[in-house]
Amino acid sequence: MLTTGMVPALYADDEKEGVIAAMRREAALVGKGPAKESIWQYFVDKCATNLHIVMAMSPVGETLRTRCRNFPGIVNNAIIDWFFPWPEQALFAVASVMISPDNQLIPQNHREDIVGHCVMVHQSVNDYSARFLQRLRRYNFVTPKNYLDFITCYLRLLKEKDLYILSQCERLQGGLAKIADASQMLTVLNEKLAIQRVAVKEKTIACESLLKEIAQSSAEANEMKVAAQIKAQEITESSKIIVVEKADAEEALQEALPALEAARLALDDLDKTDITEVRSFAKPPPAVQTVC
Repeated sequence: MLTTGMVPALYADDEKEGVIAAMRREAALVGKGPAKESIWQYFVDKCATNLHIVMAMSPVGETLRTRCRNFPGIVNNAIIDWFFPWPEQALFAVASVMISPDNQLIPQNHREDIVGHCVMVHQSVNDYSARFLQRLRRYNFVTPKNYLDFITCYLRLLKEKDLYILSQCERLQGGLAKIADASQMLTVLNEKLAIQRVAVKEKTIACESLLKEIAQSSAEANEMKVAAQIKAQEITESSKIIVVEKADAEEALQEALPALEAARLALDDLDKTDITEVRSFAKPPPAVQTVC
C-alpha cells in the first residue's frame, strides 16, 4: 500500500468493472480520459490521497530496522512520528480514562489511588531502566504501549479475580447450604436415634430377663438331667438285682417243682375217707400239721 497505493488482486474483475463504472462521470469532470486504465488510476490516486495508514511499531531490537530494509516504502512514503515518553499529566489522564468511574469493580474511594499507583509503577520502571543502562550498559525500553498493556492487564486480572471470587462465594454458599441440610438431617437422625435408644433399652431389659429365665430353665433342666441320670443308674442297678433275684426264684422254682408235683400226686391219692379220718384226730401227726 505504501509503495504502489493498491493491494494487487484486491478486487475481482467484476468488482473492478463496477468501480470503474461508478467513477467514470467523476473522472470525466476532472479531465481524465474515458479509458478504463485512466479511470482506474484516478480511483487509485484518490484512494491514496484520502487513505491514511497509521502503523505503530516499537523501536526496540532489530524488528524496525529489518522491516525498513525489507519494505522501503516505510522510509520513502511515510512520515515517522516518534512518540516520546508521556509526561506525568498524560499518564494520569490515560489511566483515568481507562480506569473509568463506571467500573463497578473498583470502589470510588480507591480509584484515584489505583490511578496514582499505575503512574508510579510506570515511572519507577523508567527510573530503574535508566539505572540498568548506567550500570550494565543494557537497554530496557519502556514505551507508552507498555503502560497501556499494564493497565489493560490489571483490568483483565481484576475481572478474572472478581469472577473467581464470585464463583468461590457461590461455592461457599452451596457448601453452607449443604451444611445446613446436613445439620437438619442430623437433628432428625438424633431424634430417631433417641427413640431407638429407648426401644433398644427396653429390648435389652427384655433380653436380659429372657436370658435369666433361660439360665434358670437351663439350671433346672441340668438338675433334672442329673436326677434322671441318678434315677436311670438306680433303675439299672435295680434291674440287675431283679435279674439276679429272678434267676434265684426260677432256680428255687425249679427245685420246688418236683416236690410240688409229688404233693399233687399225693393229693390225687387222697380220698374222702382219709380226710374224715384226719379230721377225727384230736392232735394230727407232725407231718400232717406241716402240710396243713
